[in-house]
Amino acid sequence: MNPDTATAQHPRERRRHVRHAYEGELHYRLTSLNRATAIDLSHQGASFCSDEPLESGQEIELFLINSSVKIMGEVRQRQPLADGRYRIGVEFDRAEQELIEVVIAAWNSQRP
Repeated sequence: MNPDTATAQHPRERRRHVRHAYEGELHYRLTSLNRATAIDLSHQGASFCSDEPLESGQEIELFLINSSVKIMGEVRQRQPLADGRYRIGVEFDRAEQELIEVVIAAWNSQRP
């Protein structure tokens, strides 16, 4: 798959919004600030790789675009990866919708 294009949706995909490749560093905070590797971003959520096994239901702050944008959300899923890390899925708070649109537009404009 070409990371420069929006992620194609699987026929059984339940998401209503297209995921956009969002590879790079992000930060998140539960009680302290942590670094993670971003995977993708949509209007409803994001996924990233973390060394920490975050729990479903935890409130989380994500910091995107060089930590200049803070988005609130909730951990929805955790998937163990072969390298010992975890793929974390976060659903954004509905109140963050307008901010998410700005983030996606800014991210897409920075890509070649």
